[in-house]
Amino acid sequence: VIVDDHAYTIPANLELAGVAPLLCAGITTYAPYKDHGLDKAGLKIGVVGLGGLGHMAVKFGVAFGCEVFVISRSKAKEAEAIAMGAKAIIPSGDEAALKEAAGTLDGIIDTVSAKHDITTLTTLLAPRGRLVMVGLPPQQPTLNHFDMILRNLTVSGSVIGNLAMTQEMLDFCGQHNITADVEVIDMDYVNKAMVRMEEGDVKFRFVIDINKSLAL
Repeated sequence: VIVDDHAYTIPANLELAGVAPLLCAGITTYAPYKDHGLDKAGLKIGVVGLGGLGHMAVKFGVAFGCEVFVISRSKAKEAEAIAMGAKAIIPSGDEAALKEAAGTLDGIIDTVSAKHDITTLTTLLAPRGRLVMVGLPPQQPTLNHFDMILRNLTVSGSVIGNLAMTQEMLDFCGQHNITADVEVIDMDYVNKAMVRMEEGDVKFRFVIDINKSLAL
């Protein structure tokens, strides 16, 4: 039993397995849209990475009416990105593609926790653009201060959201039929799932079927 102020109402139309990651990856990627004014229809938004966080950031951006572009090392996941509503992938390993996309994005949500070049991302921003980091890469970012100042760019971070915003996010998901893409597993599969996560072999969240596991 808990105080109702600390409980959430789950929209009845959403499948529970797909709702579970919304309380982590969902609110983590919903909050930067709301807190940094990136939830306006027509804005061009880049999402760095198409994993557990990134695929939620794409879904939210599309639902807000933004033009969403996934920024990834290659175009290998472009079909998946487009199926979620993204316009295209901007391959960060392609200098010609980066040059063509330079200065075109109003905002970028960076979901990647692996080492990567932040300066490459800021060059994609339009003047007064915003880069919001929700991933935690191991290195300290290096920024081009001259470019940041001349083009009035903003780099900031975001960490989940409060109870009210989380409920708002759940209601928004109910209205737009948004859930996480998950693979439901039994408890005895957890060790294998951990290995697969380390290898990047999950689309895009594992969810443990507790009821079935308890029945065992």
